[in-house]
Amino acid sequence: MHRRRVLAICFVAVALAAVAAPALGHVPAFSTDNDDPGNATYVDDPAKSWSFYDRVDANESAYYRTYLDAGDRLQVSTFTPRATGFEPGFVVMSPALNGTDGVPSQVEVPEGYGARVVEPEPSGDAEYEPFTPAALYRTAELNATVDTAGTYYVAAYDPDRGAGAVGVVVGYQESFGVEEYVTVPLDRPRIHEWEGQPAWFVYGPILLGALATLGAFAWWTTDGSEDDARGAGGDGGTRTTRSVVLAVASALYGGGVAGVAVQTTVAASVAGLTTGVLVTLAFVAIPALLGWYLLGRAIDDESPSRARRGTLLAVALLGVGTWAGFVVGPALVVLAAGLPAE
Repeated sequence: MHRRRVLAICFVAVALAAVAAPALGHVPAFSTDNDDPGNATYVDDPAKSWSFYDRVDANESAYYRTYLDAGDRLQVSTFTPRATGFEPGFVVMSPALNGTDGVPSQVEVPEGYGARVVEPEPSGDAEYEPFTPAALYRTAELNATVDTAGTYYVAAYDPDRGAGAVGVVVGYQESFGVEEYVTVPLDRPRIHEWEGQPAWFVYGPILLGALATLGAFAWWTTDGSEDDARGAGGDGGTRTTRSVVLAVASALYGGGVAGVAVQTTVAASVAGLTTGVLVTLAFVAIPALLGWYLLGRAIDDESPSRARRGTLLAVALLGVGTWAGFVVGPALVVLAAGLPAE
């Protein structure tokens, strides 16, 4: 009954997080080799809020293009992961605009296009982004309604011709689809590497969390031999195929929890404690409870009943809903739910 209460609480929390997610998050994406208009990253839905993680090289710009109808809204902003003096702005280019006055020389304007320069106006204060999680510094922003249909270009640039990591946000309708619930857990470590964090700091907590979970499983279970009885007099269960699958799934849940917890601490120490931190904590606490439940099921692997299989499927669904287990974890839970008794 206790475990059912925990799962019920998790379902409610996931529902609340699902409501909060569209209001607070951008869909992450990555851009490469978009240093000229001909190779501009195409934004197929300019209303949906995208957060492109990019980089501007010295004396270069990063280009994006999209199609807008008359009356559509164009909302663009740029940000950086650190306050280092690298403060990019951007240029909007359209056939409906006249002239190219003030366009930096490192920005290439397509033939027949005019341009509008949006210069950086950094606030100096970091904003907390709850789903990465991360602390970001806004540098420039534009929110305008276009009068003419056509292809629009945006070029992010640094006025000082410097190089650095730049984020480009396009769109205003924050929403996550099924695809994002699959890709976001895998994108998080890449985003932290984009921020400039060393690989050991990004992946180390994930690995340690996973290894600690597997260590607990190994300690409290046996392989069936008398010599392998451990823990509290060998009170744990015997390892089976299903219990090992559940243990690996629990390790993936636990590794993800450790990684997000560390990044939350880092981001909150820079941006401060905001309501967004509470959203992140839900995405830490729920996977932690789910991982704990899976570890318990792995250690004490009882014969699978219909109710237990259903509970495992619920844990998998909750894992997907809270970006737990790097997609593979919930998939392994589904696999374990379908394995026969041994």
